[in-house]
Amino acid sequence: MQPVAVVTLVGVALTVLVLAVYLVTVAWILRHVSFTLGTVIAGLRAIANQTEPLDEVITEMDKDLEDVKLALEALVAKAGQKTA
Repeated sequence: MQPVAVVTLVGVALTVLVLAVYLVTVAWILRHVSFTLGTVIAGLRAIANQTEPLDEVITEMDKDLEDVKLALEALVAKAGQKTA
């Protein structure tokens, strides 16, 4: 074999090796990113499930506060009648 052919084969082998290492590194990084995104998605779903019933609770609290407001207005009106 001629020295030029040997140098060409060595160059091709090194290029393939570098590309293989690069692709394995990218695959490893993507695997890590995929795992992290899966964890974040699971956390977001858990938060969404835990905060879902808030609408009913807030509606009930609003009703209770409306009752308190009416009671306070009645007390103020009663107090105004006693002082007048």
